[in-house]
Amino acid sequence: MMGPVFLPEEKMERSDILNMYGERERLVRENERRKMTGLSRSTVWRLEREGTFPGRKKTGKNSCAWLMSDLLLWMHERSGYESCRGKEINQ
Repeated sequence: MMGPVFLPEEKMERSDILNMYGERERLVRENERRKMTGLSRSTVWRLEREGTFPGRKKTGKNSCAWLMSDLLLWMHERSGYESCRGKEINQ
């Protein structure tokens, strides 16, 4: 049986989370994803398989990326206090 599946918080719209962080919707590659989340490639791979981390999007034969809004929602759901690129949000 499959574990819990990552589903973005229903009451938080993608546009809301992007506005909170002053970001726009775009694809985030591995290096930036690692800086944002602080998680290693192998940890993210495991969390994706467990369904507790946003799935990557295939962008080419040997490349992938994540949606900025998916990553921000995932980070936001883990804590009421988040920091991303020096921008702090306190709820």
